[in-house]
Amino acid sequence: MKTIISITAVATLAAGLALADPPDERPRLQAAQSAGELILPLRIAGIGPDFKLTSPWYEYSSGGVAGVCGQVLAFDIFEGDRRVQPSPPTDGEACGGYDPRCGSPGECSSGAYRWFFGTAFHAPMIINDFVVEPGMEGLTSDRIQFAWFWGVGGPGTSEQCFIAVFTAEDFSDNCFDPAASNGFDGVVLDFGVLGAGTSYYWTDIELCLSGLFLEHPVDGAGAYTLMAASDFDPVGGTFTPPTLAQFMFWGMKPDSPGEHPSEVVYVDTDPPFLEIDPVLECNLFGPGFIPCPMGNMGYMFNMYLSSNRACAGLICGDTNCDGRFDGGDIDPFFLALVDPVVWQTRFPLCELLCAADINGDGAVNGGDIDPFFVALARGGCSP
Repeated sequence: MKTIISITAVATLAAGLALADPPDERPRLQAAQSAGELILPLRIAGIGPDFKLTSPWYEYSSGGVAGVCGQVLAFDIFEGDRRVQPSPPTDGEACGGYDPRCGSPGECSSGAYRWFFGTAFHAPMIINDFVVEPGMEGLTSDRIQFAWFWGVGGPGTSEQCFIAVFTAEDFSDNCFDPAASNGFDGVVLDFGVLGAGTSYYWTDIELCLSGLFLEHPVDGAGAYTLMAASDFDPVGGTFTPPTLAQFMFWGMKPDSPGEHPSEVVYVDTDPPFLEIDPVLECNLFGPGFIPCPMGNMGYMFNMYLSSNRACAGLICGDTNCDGRFDGGDIDPFFLALVDPVVWQTRFPLCELLCAADINGDGAVNGGDIDPFFVALARGGCSP
């Protein structure tokens, strides 16, 4: 059974349960009435599909978005706030043809509004499909963006905020099998105690500052997951659902990198939270059911191609970024191993995996030490 979420009709989230609700109490997709607030995590770590840490916690100390991580978009369903004067569409009014609130015909690129289900709606987990740009299959992303509404208990309240982000090799759109399968390691982000937002929060995170990244599916098509929590036990591998949270929605414009082909989105609306029931929590976001008439709608998520396998202009082993691979790179190499955040701050023009992932396994660790000195002795890394 597929649940239909609509701006032109009442949303029937949580099949069966929502159908029994009075029509005026069912959630409707609506526009956020003010711009989002950029917020950065206090610390980040790698996390496995079993929800246990795969790395130490790293302080996120960039002080902002430095722009040193991957620069090439692999998948883009995130637009910055560009507010326009007309009011957003009212309930029952979809954008069609040409409408300045949604952009050019068949395009969401000029849309000024971000969409969610109101300040009382709770859905702390979401799973969607994605396809990366051709040529980026099996690579990695080391910079991400997403947006969420953090409601807690209403204005003036606050709660600890963790958000985990995962990718997976496979996505199911049949509303029966598990939504995502063959999952990759992800990242968990600690935003500290976060106050209830008057609008939504969004973030732009450079994972390469800590040597972290997200895997792309080998065939380029897979799933991505966002989870919001109020507590995280890394030993037991458990998250505690937040009081009130949801992820924001938007559409993909036709010329955006990557694709978002399926109308199916899995939205966590039923207890137990932070678990997806593929039957009851399967929803359609397709033409006629979203603010803009074109295509499918998901939530905001940017993938930037990590340059660990696209290091044009950078030299393998050149860990001080002076354009040469020589003895002057030994100390910076060990700094990159021990404290990649400090290394990235000290050498902002370098890219961690390009410079220090000598054995090419997608990580900078002790396995690169011997290959580093072998490469240094022979005057360069292997292709």
